[in-house]
Amino acid sequence: MGKGVIFEYKIKNDECIDLQVSKEYDDVIRVSALDKDKKEIGYVNFCVIDESFYRKSWLNYICVDDEYSHKGIGSALLNVFEYLSVRLRCSYVDGKYYPKNSAAVEFYKKHEYSIIKDDYQQFLSKRLDEKKIEKEFKKHTNPEEVKDLT
Repeated sequence: MGKGVIFEYKIKNDECIDLQVSKEYDDVIRVSALDKDKKEIGYVNFCVIDESFYRKSWLNYICVDDEYSHKGIGSALLNVFEYLSVRLRCSYVDGKYYPKNSAAVEFYKKHEYSIIKDDYQQFLSKRLDEKKIEKEFKKHTNPEEVKDLT
């Protein structure tokens, strides 16, 4: 994966934002959404975990500045996160969420995540559908800009 790769991603109403993919630490990947002045307005970071029989991505954080919420940026970040996860041979995504953040819970449900909650923990999970994720990603990006992404 290229360090600091920047590419354009189409969001709502054919508006575009720049997304930057970089390594935050040895094992943490960060995707940042940038405004026109290249200021970060949202990000997702995650790591890849090798389990006994499969590989998964662990979603650490996803957030978008309040000023930019409901403009498709969170969905863009999530799509790129899932695309990178598939390219890194992950078959699942897991992560934690804050159950009192009902907007986040609805966001994850909208994107087909299972919300699991019991007496001890709350987490989200999704089996990755490679073809569906790649189709969605390609609909929003220029293949020439993202060829060095993984």
